[in-house]
Amino acid sequence: MSRGNTMPATDTPVTAWIRHHRLWTLLLSAALLTSGQLTLATSPAAAAPDLSFIVGPGTATIVVTAAPASPPTVTAISPNSGTTAGGTAVTLTGAGFLAGTTVTIDGVAATSVEVVASATSITATTPTHLAGPVDVVVTNLNGSATCTGCFMYLAPPPGPQPTTTTLTSSLNPSLVSAPESVTFTATVHSASGIPAGSLRWTFTPSTGAPFGFVAILDATGASVVGRIPAALAPGAGTILVSAEYLGDIASGPSSDALTQLVNRASTTTTLTSSLNPSLVSAPE
Repeated sequence: MSRGNTMPATDTPVTAWIRHHRLWTLLLSAALLTSGQLTLATSPAAAAPDLSFIVGPGTATIVVTAAPASPPTVTAISPNSGTTAGGTAVTLTGAGFLAGTTVTIDGVAATSVEVVASATSITATTPTHLAGPVDVVVTNLNGSATCTGCFMYLAPPPGPQPTTTTLTSSLNPSLVSAPESVTFTATVHSASGIPAGSLRWTFTPSTGAPFGFVAILDATGASVVGRIPAALAPGAGTILVSAEYLGDIASGPSSDALTQLVNRASTTTTLTSSLNPSLVSAPE
């Protein structure tokens, strides 16, 4: 075999060469023929227009017949799905894959195309595309093969949806002497449905140490605390109450806060005298 645009030289009276992609291959080298016909079969058929011959002196002729070449076939692609962002490395399985084979996905060229495993396997990388099933087409000199709808582009899952948290107090201000008279309610809202998950409560008094805990939202997306926590040191002042929804895979975090005013109970003092006026001589 030899490469180049010029047919290799030969000293044999009858020679036949075939050139395909600048590669010359000797098909025949024989003694001088004085008469008759010599038939050569070549494959693939696409190479036939590029046949060249040197025929020695005499009346011999050469007839070239090109064996029909089979188009490629695609039987499978793995993986058969990938992200719309592209970049998925896939392997196509089939037959008749030649060097120079191209792969398109819904008409867009795949990248890093490489024929491996004795023309039965191709590796490629998918381009970007909208979500949905697409055709994969393999093309070479012998034709093309279409794998209809055999690759699925998948849209990335939606991120957490925004939420809002609303915190209310049933009685504000309240009394030191009646911590159980207050109910705090935190409700989480989302346009995509009722959120689920956990909510962190934090109570920070103006004096003393803060107290907190985590509660699970109920079926309405709410969490209820039925009193000022007994763990807080009793006393008048303010308590900063915060409710923080922690979010989950479908719902983003959010929070709200309020200041609870806790007062001492109001009092009145009443003074009476049993005898007014009284006598100096009877102070008792």
